Amino acid sequence: MPPASPKGTGADRVVRKRLADGTIKEYRYPRDRPPKEKAPRWAADSIDALLQEYTRSPEWDAKSAVTRKQTMHYLKPLYAIGHYKAADLRRREVLAIRDGVVKGSGREAGNSFIKAGRGAFKWAIEREWFDSSPFDRITRLEGGEFPAWTDNQAEAALNGLPDPLRRVVLLGAYTSQRRSDLIAMKWTQVAGGVLHLRQVKTNMEVTMPLHPVLAAEMEKWRAEATRRKGKGDAYVLTTAKGEQWTGQGLSQAMKRALNNIGIHGINIHGLRKLAAKRLAEDGCTTHEIAAVTGHKSLQQVQHYTDKADRVRLASSAVARLKPRS
Repeated sequence: MPPASPKGTGADRVVRKRLADGTIKEYRYPRDRPPKEKAPRWAADSIDALLQEYTRSPEWDAKSAVTRKQTMHYLKPLYAIGHYKAADLRRREVLAIRDGVVKGSGREAGNSFIKAGRGAFKWAIEREWFDSSPFDRITRLEGGEFPAWTDNQAEAALNGLPDPLRRVVLLGAYTSQRRSDLIAMKWTQVAGGVLHLRQVKTNMEVTMPLHPVLAAEMEKWRAEATRRKGKGDAYVLTTAKGEQWTGQGLSQAMKRALNNIGIHGINIHGLRKLAAKRLAEDGCTTHEIAAVTGHKSLQQVQHYTDKADRVRLASSAVARLKPRS
């Protein structure tokens, strides 16, 4: 019986097996068999391929982890039609998808879908995938934003919520920080009545003195945290068990607690808007408000300033109005 080809010669590999009738069956396999080519998971010009390349790009890597997570959430409807050829997607189809998102999750979610898709397709245009985007010139839906809390809602929440959530309302209303920054805040970031933090989403540094009302409350919280934890690096906001909040966990707990006291249709982000609105109503400039909120762009801050200015101007005008007989 000839020996099998020695390993490494490149000759066929021979395998011999004895069958039931006693005969020998010989099988030959190429020793240097070329690797099988894997079939692509999607066509090179599909939406799936576009999103795959986009989420591997330097532009994507430059986004914060929070922004990437949020963007991926709002890109989900595009992944659902990922087999479509990207260049064939039309505005009417994008609008139909948006309308479905609005029906299921509200106007703000619909606007966020458009924003996320616009960013991905703008990136693709710059890479010469195609020349125009079906997301361009789609008007933002009016009312498609998370509303600011009213002063009455904030007061009712402070009086009616359990203490861990009451602290969230107080901290959010006086610092105007995002949910991600509120739950990440540690006691080591608070010193001498001043808050120092680097925002999770934008990486912006924010330094602000604490309002006396908030400072007094936080001194009580710090003393309690020190007694419970025995260390100074505990999180400022914790659950009733003393654990750090997760973003989703906090949002769900806040929604349930607000519903229990008859408050509906607002979320934690609305506290950020309430704080900015109060600053504007008290006469702060756009730049002053941005120094507190950490906004990179003044455009969104201007929204609160303009509204507050109109209220003050209207009040001033009515006060000067002379009675007519």
